[in-house]
Amino acid sequence: MIESSEDRANVTLNVGGDDLGIPFLTKPMLDLWVHALRGPDPFLIVGRPGDDRRFIQTYRNAPDDYTLEHRDGAEADIVSTAVDAPGAVVDLIWDWVREGAGR
Repeated sequence: MIESSEDRANVTLNVGGDDLGIPFLTKPMLDLWVHALRGPDPFLIVGRPGDDRRFIQTYRNAPDDYTLEHRDGAEADIVSTAVDAPGAVVDLIWDWVREGAGR
């Protein structure tokens, strides 16, 4: 299935310390990566292209224990919360992505 432009958003994406060089994200891609976070660097960072001051990121502490943070400007503007389900992490990150896309 080909994703329409309404189903994807232009972002920067870093998974486990690797910039994947993928210029867009879909919710199914995000779901796959969040559920697969493991190993020595189980984190994912989604940013806005050309804006390193705004991002959302998650770190998987345990199978059902994630730390979710987002920054909307200065470093002092980082907000952090605990989330207990990967699906909820996906929904929260996707909402942030779509909000930035003006939708």
